[in-house]
Amino acid sequence: MIRGLTTAKGFYGPTGVSEDARGTGIGKALLFKSMEALRESGYVYGVIGGEGQREFYEKVCNAQEIPNSDPGIYTDILPD
Repeated sequence: MIRGLTTAKGFYGPTGVSEDARGTGIGKALLFKSMEALRESGYVYGVIGGEGQREFYEKVCNAQEIPNSDPGIYTDILPD
């Protein structure tokens, strides 16, 4: 499992793909592999932090917003 220095256990992201790579399935593959890694680590769900493409996550994995979670743990690292 690849771990970033800017995230927390059980969290996925923030991630993204370049505009020219969108629609190729790379983002979906990255998301699913990351969720599989969380499951293999014993998590029953993952939190997608710092999402910028909410519609993508809703469509691809039926992601649900956590009420009152904005700005979340990424307050100090994400640009406005």
